[in-house]
Amino acid sequence: MILDDIGMLLADTARSRAYLQVLVAHNYLPSCVIVMENKDSDVKPGQVPPHIQCEERYVFQKSEFSPNIPIRETLERTHISYFSVKSTDPNEEIVIEALKKTSQPVFIYGGVGGIILKKPVLSLNKNFLHIHPGAVPAYRGSTPIYYSLLKEGKIFASAFFLKPEIDTGPVLKIKEFPLEGNRTDIDFFIDPLIRASLLLDVIKEYSETNNFYASEQENLSSESENYYIIHPILKHVAILGK
Repeated sequence: MILDDIGMLLADTARSRAYLQVLVAHNYLPSCVIVMENKDSDVKPGQVPPHIQCEERYVFQKSEFSPNIPIRETLERTHISYFSVKSTDPNEEIVIEALKKTSQPVFIYGGVGGIILKKPVLSLNKNFLHIHPGAVPAYRGSTPIYYSLLKEGKIFASAFFLKPEIDTGPVLKIKEFPLEGNRTDIDFFIDPLIRASLLLDVIKEYSETNNFYASEQENLSSESENYYIIHPILKHVAILGK
């Protein structure tokens, strides 16, 4: 099934590979993909470093992906329409101009870590669908999957449309997941797969109803807490936790 109204804005990260592979496996094909390519050979946040040992395939509940397969390979194998831009920053003019040439009103966003979409991109009359590895509004910000593990022993994902304020956009779905597998695999395998699993749920519901049902987040205030990149010691405690 080709999703005429849905495109994808992707850098080649573990998360983007999981998104694309899971959607393709269930025959949900975006009608357009903009691939944000690295300008250099440096590994960007969210991309699998060469020294990381990857299994051929990772499975989590009903979702699975092969972390070694680049998104371009998946796109070419499935004949999905795509084009590339030489930037991994969605706020750069080259990416904004590429988005202006597209007709899709909704783009699934899968960029490198640490970059926030700013007002020029968010003012393009498009909705950017983001899957966040935490339950909003309680777990906003960076690496929330580890904070929810420390505080509750649980992991979550939230689907929402992006707004200029961090993780405050209207929510489509929040889901709790069992923590399966090795906790050392969280960053590059478990995190991408829980996000991809929730994305699949959202796209399935859209394909059945031809609509996205989003509601504004409640209990938002200037005092709401944002979580920042977790300290390595706290991350280690979360990984070792039971």
